[in-house]
Amino acid sequence: MDNLPKPDEISTTTNFDRYGIDSVAAVTLSGGLAKWLGCELDLTLLYYYPTIGKIKRYTCRDNFLFGKFDDNDLIQEDLVT
Repeated sequence: MDNLPKPDEISTTTNFDRYGIDSVAAVTLSGGLAKWLGCELDLTLLYYYPTIGKIKRYTCRDNFLFGKFDDNDLIQEDLVT
């Protein structure tokens, strides 16, 4: 992961593996996200939800993360399944 993209080059619809995130990095990212959100997340999260948009939908729409997010955090693209 030496060649990380710039923030404006990151898309919410691009699979993480396109950014060079391997299985070790995916587990690390899942653990870091869980810690930051203050909840338990499966370490295989990026395998089942391989884009930023899919993780956002999972955490916001499907779980609302213990009140940390509400409907105002969802944007129109998140409502499309």
